[in-house]
Amino acid sequence: MRNLTSCILILVSFNAFGQEITVGDTTMIREIQRKCSIIYDTKDSTIFLLTKSTFYKNAESGTNIVVNSYKGKINRIVTFTTTRTGLLGGEFYFWESQVIMIYETMEYYDEDSPKGQIRNFKNIPYWESRFYINNKKIVAHRHSGRKGIGIDYTAQIEIDNSKDIFEFVKEQTSLK
Repeated sequence: MRNLTSCILILVSFNAFGQEITVGDTTMIREIQRKCSIIYDTKDSTIFLLTKSTFYKNAESGTNIVVNSYKGKINRIVTFTTTRTGLLGGEFYFWESQVIMIYETMEYYDEDSPKGQIRNFKNIPYWESRFYINNKKIVAHRHSGRKGIGIDYTAQIEIDNSKDIFEFVKEQTSLK
């Protein structure tokens, strides 16, 4: 128990300095990443959608959606939407019609960037999160530069967003 507490304190302290923090069953990450690599490399169709619909509670306007599919089944969806403070991106990986990984990134407008926020390769202030999901439940999550995510975070909002976007794409296309 003492080792677990020490490990958690170390992970939380890394987050305070903008470093990457990983929480949960890290043994599952490798298997989910393997599936995501297969999904990323396996597509036979790409569809582009632009909708007034917003799938994020803090979205200011519509959503740009890129859908990858293989043999008529959705396997990856990428979204971009603007918020009051910047550009929010999402990437959703689906295995047998179930979300298995969600990647989110927020790039802040220069004027709205929190003081001391880490910067990405474009030198834009940002944060990023990865949520690893197995059997419809989060098994691990990893964050860089994101504040306010605790070790008990369930990612239910992100999982619900993935379902809404998946259903929207199905309604707008002939994909399953």
